[in-house]
Amino acid sequence: MTYDRVIGIGQYCATAMYLQRHVLRTFSSPLDWLWGGDLPLTGYVDLIVSGFRGFLQKENLEPLGKMGVVYDDLQHDYYRDRGTRLISMHDFATGVPFDRAFAEERAKYDRRIARFLASVRTGRVLLVYQTRIDHPDDAAVADGLRRLRDRFGNPAIDLLVIEHVEGSAGLSVTEPVVGARHVRGPVYDAALDAVLGDRRLCDSIYGGIRCRGRTLRRCRRTLVKLAVRLAGFFHFDPAARKAARERLKRRCPRWM
Repeated sequence: MTYDRVIGIGQYCATAMYLQRHVLRTFSSPLDWLWGGDLPLTGYVDLIVSGFRGFLQKENLEPLGKMGVVYDDLQHDYYRDRGTRLISMHDFATGVPFDRAFAEERAKYDRRIARFLASVRTGRVLLVYQTRIDHPDDAAVADGLRRLRDRFGNPAIDLLVIEHVEGSAGLSVTEPVVGARHVRGPVYDAALDAVLGDRRLCDSIYGGIRCRGRTLRRCRRTLVKLAVRLAGFFHFDPAARKAARERLKRRCPRWM
């Protein structure tokens, strides 16, 4: 099936990274770069159908220390939202006063929430949930899809759940109800899975998803990458060349 939009809804940033890698991501979802920790699929569905009620409230944010792993984001401070149980690892820049940073992040997430809620109401929409911690059963997947369709009045919403299972002998795909697909697959590389989800498994799944406008987005991404390369061409100083390229990357994050 070809979708009008493909949107990630958690459980960690690998979902957004694979959507971007396969040129399926058309905008930033409010759940793209947040980690769910122990929040299950049902918790994500609860949050979405409530219209993100209680999401990212200033009084609920508590600072966290780094995880002590090689993929820690050292450029940002970590915060846990006591209300939603979501963890922000890529939003609050280190060295920026919290009050100022929060105002900017709150405005950014308000825009993302508004776009998300508008985008799921019409057209064929695929919501993707990828996890290596949560292990929902088929009944939870089916119920999640039913609630999402009911909430937005859109029977053309589909739900794809990708679950990485340690020690799994092979790949299994179930469809508990029409439009809900639950993929369970092995973890081939534990170190890679901790960051991205297993690449062999994910590339085979995301590579099979079709989204309108994908060819145009692929062309745009190619042109932007070429522009980034050329941006520093006339700068002989390496630092100036790098700075010119980084400025262009920040202008066009969707295409990188």
